[in-house]
Amino acid sequence: MAKQSVQSSINQPKSMIQELRMNQAGQLLRGSKMQIKEIANMVGYKDAFSFSKMFTQYHQLSPSEFRKLSEADYAVLLAIMDESLHKRSLKRYY
Repeated sequence: MAKQSVQSSINQPKSMIQELRMNQAGQLLRGSKMQIKEIANMVGYKDAFSFSKMFTQYHQLSPSEFRKLSEADYAVLLAIMDESLHKRSLKRYY
């Protein structure tokens, strides 16, 4: 039992670091046109393969799938916002 407790306390900072890296990678994939290998290096991976494998395990999507989905979501969000603004501006005139 003590061994599990020690192992758990060792893994906690490691998983927190991994979470930070994966979140930062997600932000970079969403907000930039950087190549995946550049993002991998920026978040501390030596190669794109290791990064892609870990990213896919964490997000259940490959980095390129994540980026495509984020771009599609962004386009949908913009369309919704545009429609909402249009409806609000029409209400002013009636």
